[in-house]
Amino acid sequence: MKTVGIIGGGFGVYECIPACAALGNVKALTLKKNEEKLLSRPELRKLHSNIRYVETEKQLIKESDVIVLARRPSNNEALVK
Repeated sequence: MKTVGIIGGGFGVYECIPACAALGNVKALTLKKNEEKLLSRPELRKLHSNIRYVETEKQLIKESDVIVLARRPSNNEALVK
């Protein structure tokens, strides 16, 4: 199973999680601080078994096979550096 780490907390996460689920053999990984917000959305709550949560971005990066940057482009540059 592949793990797609999603860095971000808004629209990008909401779109990436269903895409990961549609691929079948992919688990979405995002930050624990997003869990409550994601569970409040019915379309994402039903995908909860496809989502794993971690505490830090560093842990997310370490445990992911692929990283999706789902943040404002100006924030992505600082993260990559």
